[in-house]
Amino acid sequence: MVSFSSPAKSLSKTRGTGEAVMYRFLQFDKSFPLRSVLLVSRHLTMALALLTSLVMGCEASQPSPDITLEVSSCTSRVDARTLDAVAALVYDLDSLLEPRMASGEASLLTIPELQHLLSDEQWEVVAGLLDRANTISEQEPLSCDRTEDRDRFVALTTDQGRSFFVLTDARADVQQLLAAATADNVVLTIASAHRNAGYQLFLLLFYLAQYDGCLEEELELIALPRASEHVCSDRQAIDFATAEGTTLPEGGREVAWLTEHAADFGFTLTYPTTSDAGIGSEPWHWCWHPANSSSASNQLDEE
Repeated sequence: MVSFSSPAKSLSKTRGTGEAVMYRFLQFDKSFPLRSVLLVSRHLTMALALLTSLVMGCEASQPSPDITLEVSSCTSRVDARTLDAVAALVYDLDSLLEPRMASGEASLLTIPELQHLLSDEQWEVVAGLLDRANTISEQEPLSCDRTEDRDRFVALTTDQGRSFFVLTDARADVQQLLAAATADNVVLTIASAHRNAGYQLFLLLFYLAQYDGCLEEELELIALPRASEHVCSDRQAIDFATAEGTTLPEGGREVAWLTEHAADFGFTLTYPTTSDAGIGSEPWHWCWHPANSSSASNQLDEE
């Protein structure tokens, strides 16, 4: 589900619990200041809401059977003051994390590190928001190891020049999978890899403005730290994307190739169909498991 090159370029709402959003995360671009993105997003959302109310008012006097408007029934919208406070602290975090973006190390942000970067007042806002999200979310906690030992991860740079952190034991399989796909004239790249819980929480904060503070709608896309497979350290979740960094289309040749060959490199598809927790099919989200790795398979063959 949702890496942090910086989500300042473009966003496409895609069904899933969050990792899918990583498809559109391109290189950080300072020509798109993050605070401007957040504020413009908020004002556009407010303008749309106002326009909707005006149109609905017109419908009362001039009904049109050809027009159907959906009215938000959000029951978990945060208040405007909290939303503005979140936008401000995300802007602050963006500046502080910028040195770690190019190297991909921003994704290794832990919750204690995140708290350290914020004032006590800002952290109170974050903690309250997380408590509320945990309360209303139907996302079940994943049973996995979440060790955040930096030494267990290693940087991996793709042919497109983007850097991600993966488990050291998984790097060879990831590189071999990408190379094998290229050899078959199927170009795959990585949209997201490992993310520590602090970074996953940052994503929740960042995208809150995109949904005008509606937590229940945001949680359809962004996974909580407790529920994201990208946070696990006993496996390696990877969101694959096209060479252009866009979402893998369902039924596309990239997905067909992964379906046929990913298992050769220790990967399985995590969400082939909609899960009980409401996570939709995610043909981009594949997970490497040590027991399925190519090295483990080779060892069994030798025995």
